[in-house]
Amino acid sequence: MRLAMVFIYFALAWHSLPAHADTSKIVTEISGLEGRETLKIAFGSCISGQDQSIWSAILAERPDLMIFLGDNVYLGEAEFGNATAIYNRYKGQFSSPSVRRLLSSIPTFSIWSDHDFGPDNSDSSFAHSKASRDAFDRFWRSSKLPGTSPGLGIAHSIRIGELLILLTDDRTYRLNPASGRAGVLFGQEQLDWIQRQLSAPGLKAAVIASAGQILNGGRSGESASLFPAEREKVLDVLSMSPITPVILSGDKHYLQILERKHSGKRLLEFTSSPLTAWPAGKGARAEEPFSTATIYSQHNFGLLTIKLGSPVRYSIKFLDKNGGELLSRRY
Repeated sequence: MRLAMVFIYFALAWHSLPAHADTSKIVTEISGLEGRETLKIAFGSCISGQDQSIWSAILAERPDLMIFLGDNVYLGEAEFGNATAIYNRYKGQFSSPSVRRLLSSIPTFSIWSDHDFGPDNSDSSFAHSKASRDAFDRFWRSSKLPGTSPGLGIAHSIRIGELLILLTDDRTYRLNPASGRAGVLFGQEQLDWIQRQLSAPGLKAAVIASAGQILNGGRSGESASLFPAEREKVLDVLSMSPITPVILSGDKHYLQILERKHSGKRLLEFTSSPLTAWPAGKGARAEEPFSTATIYSQHNFGLLTIKLGSPVRYSIKFLDKNGGELLSRRY
């Protein structure tokens, strides 16, 4: 990810950010959404920089809830192991009036990726992960949310009537592949939990939030394709579920729609990145075999609308930082 450029970019942006966001106003209450036949979920990932206009664009779409998909802050080495410094980084990053309006207006949930966990591409071997977890829980109030399960890291479930949202954790048990080691992404305990959740009675639709891509074919970035044995298990779980979930992911610094079949079922994944961080250009990137659409060089967020009828209908829309439509599809 051209790490040196990443931290230079962030360092310039960070010093202009005040550190006084009132996190007590992060809304997580979802009881008002029960009984809705149509739900709109805003989502995105990768946050840094001074341009904060995207938050007003998200609010203008009037989503029912917002999911942050990781790299919500870009931690520096001096902050590793210091929960207070990391918490203050969150406060500073989410301090602009527009993002504070977002956090206090609609239910907001988050997962983490490598940069809000530790170093670039970090895994469970990172020695200072407890401080990162403590700051994450304190800012996002995640340990107080219903649907959390002991032993699953930050993973938790959100049930809204006939809709299930699973917020996954790809850091707590992650072991990056190495010589003679296939690696671990979610871990068996979390995979079993996902399978149980998707088999719960009364569901019509499900959304899985993952920091990295799951369906992609190229072995790049933070994606599940780096863990082929476990990725096969993930695809088995998703395709054998009584309902077929839609995947939301981030990390890539461009937006993308992925579609592939596994065991006869069509699986869909919508990737939104970056919200305010540096957008990636295409450059010499190889074509993604499972992509049906890719847009580079744009700050963006996704808006997934779910209609809980028979059958369930999905529509996806990606918008730029000013609210202009970049791409839309219906399924």
